[in-house]
Amino acid sequence: MKFRLFLIFVLMLRVPGVAVPPLLDRRQPDKSPEVIWSTYLGSMGEITVAGDVVLAGATNGGIPNARTSKQWANLILIPPQEEHDEHDNAVFCLDARTGTLRWRAAHPQVYDRRRGLPNFPITSRPEVDGDRVYYLTVASELVCADLEGFYDGENDGPFLTEELTGKTDADIVWRIDLQSELGVQPRGASDVGYVQSSPLVIGDLVYVVTGNGSDRSSGSDKVPAPGAPSFLAVDKRTGRIAWSSNAPGANIFLLNNGSPASMSNGETVVFPGGDGLLYGFEATSGKLQWNADMNALGGTKNLFFETRPMIWNDLVITSLRSSIEGGPQKGAPLIAVRPDKVLEPAWIFGKELGGFWWQMVVQDGVLYAVSAPNILHAIDPASGKEHWQVKVGSGSDPWMLSGAPGRLFLSSMEGEFVIVKLGADTPTVETFEMAGVGAYGPPTLSGHGLFVPSRAGLFLVRVCW
Repeated sequence: MKFRLFLIFVLMLRVPGVAVPPLLDRRQPDKSPEVIWSTYLGSMGEITVAGDVVLAGATNGGIPNARTSKQWANLILIPPQEEHDEHDNAVFCLDARTGTLRWRAAHPQVYDRRRGLPNFPITSRPEVDGDRVYYLTVASELVCADLEGFYDGENDGPFLTEELTGKTDADIVWRIDLQSELGVQPRGASDVGYVQSSPLVIGDLVYVVTGNGSDRSSGSDKVPAPGAPSFLAVDKRTGRIAWSSNAPGANIFLLNNGSPASMSNGETVVFPGGDGLLYGFEATSGKLQWNADMNALGGTKNLFFETRPMIWNDLVITSLRSSIEGGPQKGAPLIAVRPDKVLEPAWIFGKELGGFWWQMVVQDGVLYAVSAPNILHAIDPASGKEHWQVKVGSGSDPWMLSGAPGRLFLSSMEGEFVIVKLGADTPTVETFEMAGVGAYGPPTLSGHGLFVPSRAGLFLVRVCW
């Protein structure tokens, strides 16, 4: 597993001109998804579709060479920004209909592993709130940008000193360097890859998990900055810190980089801690309301979160793991807990399985999750009872999952793209070939089509099945 992921990153980050072909279905050509447009951005994280724009964390863009460019269908070229290295990390704002660049926020790559992962893309999913975009850079900066960029002819502040102010450049509204300003010492989940925290907006505040973790340089489990915040609430308009928490302090097993979630009432924000505990904070004041030890409830040890907890009605549903590189943790189940009864689980599912990939969805009142290596489970979110299970694809590398009415969409790092038809006792599964999927984000359905992130760029496809 470690060697496969290392090879993937070498290919997508260090070999100039390496591209992947567009979606193809060699076995079912009459059902092939039609590529509306594709663009070569470099390795990608999760994407966000907001109206007529799509935002994607990636590296700095690129151009396929002459040999491979013909493999791309309806290719939109976005060259690397000349002022930045091709391996810098960036957020792209693209026109969702055409794939053309609206603006790009490029950030210098990290060279010191104590500050992040060199040559790694932004995997933080951009959070859109009105005309603002929030995300984390690889160097642990929380950034607020104007959704319009500089195309509107205005430089929104308080940050007014952007070096690049062209129409396709990002208008940074404010930013916080979590390391230099707050003393955070981040740690990625492995030497190869990791999923960054994605910000969450509730009311006037934006919340983010900072990535504070153990000491990479010494290889020990010691947390060098136990007093630094692990969880942060910031005024979304000004960038001023409203409140913070250093929980779990010195008890971080490896890192904090799951993503926060909002309870259904919008009054409680849930922080997935690096000690395997869920923390429920009063969203406005930061007062701790409850916590739940998910290792104790699930019978595991020293596991933590790498995803956003699933909130369904009054339940918080999660799974734990040890690292993105190591894959799902065998024996780590899905666990549902009620905040008013945190000493016992509402239900536990899949203790006997090989662990779960980090994404799950609730679609039409059913919870869907993928256990290792590639079994899709349909579960009643109220009781934890399984409706059915089905094998998806043939690979064993990470699976990304998203849902839409009547459909589930899955992609894997081994180049498989799967559509599951729902609505029957036995789901119908169709597998398409897509070389080089492997992004850290799932396919996303919108009114424009299905956006499919890949190891080298973004596809917009029209699915005919």
